[in-house]
Order: sequence, then C-alpha cells, then structure tokens
Amino acid sequence: RLSLFRVFSIIYCSSHDLLRRYTFTPNFTATPLGPISLGPLSNATSGTPEKSIYTDHPWTCRVIGRQPDDGVVYKPGTRFYVSWTLLNTGNEIWTVNGVDFVFSAGYQNEDHIVQDFRVNVPRGGKVTVTATFVAPKAPGEYNSFFALMVGSREFCGMRTIFEVRK
Repeated sequence: RLSLFRVFSIIYCSSHDLLRRYTFTPNFTATPLGPISLGPLSNATSGTPEKSIYTDHPWTCRVIGRQPDDGVVYKPGTRFYVSWTLLNTGNEIWTVNGVDFVFSAGYQNEDHIVQDFRVNVPRGGKVTVTATFVAPKAPGEYNSFFALMVGSREFCGMRTIFEVRK
C-alpha cells in the first residue's frame, strides 16, 4: 500500500497538467464548541460521569457531519459537492500552514489533491471541508477517500460513496 505522501509525490511529479486541471472549492468554518460527551458510561441514574471525546493525542478528530449521505445517485457528468464537518478532538491546533485536507484514494474528485486550511482550528473547534466532483461517464458505484494530513502523517479519514446511472 502506498502512503498518501508517496501517491501525491508520484502524481505531482508525473503530471503537472493533472494538478492544474483540478480546483478546490473549500468551505472552511472554524467554530469553537463547548464540551461534547459520548453520554454516560453506565446507567444514567448512577451518577457516573460522562466520558469526554477529547484526547491527549495531538492529531485526532471526529467527523460530526456530512452532506450528502452515502448512496446518492447521479447522472454522468453531474457536478456535485460533498462536505464533512470535523471536530478537532486532539490537543494540537490545526494551523493554516500545518494541516491539509487531502485526497487519499478512490475516484479522483475535481479538486486539488492537497489543500491548506484557511483558518486555524483550535481543540474543540470545528471546520467544514468540501470536495467538488463531476460524476464519471461510466455507470457504477464509486468511492472516494480523504484525510487530514500533518507532515507525512494522515489522520481523520473521510469517505463518500455515490452511484452513477444513465
């Protein structure tokens, strides 16, 4: 399995024209949130404290929203957008120059393979990332995978599944 960094390096080095034809349509919104919990660890009447979703690890997240859901059917050539809302659950700030939204595998979207954030996202903050697609000509089911990347480390995997029918 090739790492995302190697895949990006191969693609970038092998075809500058490939990268030029993709454009990203990001929609970043960083909003600090209050504490979020997973709910009680045991019976709600026991008084057991709730478990925090925040970690002591630097690069963790939670996907808290996605539009549209998996399984949407498109006609060939249809332009559509997929957005994920992410919560920074780690103990590091996602900085504009440090964390990227990257295409990882599957059906290639119409955007750049790597995109910088436009805003810093603190622990507890959320950001919405959006990828633009054009449905392929061939009917079938398609998957696309994305992640956040800091240096050569991928984290916060995202996926979308869609179908193309004539």
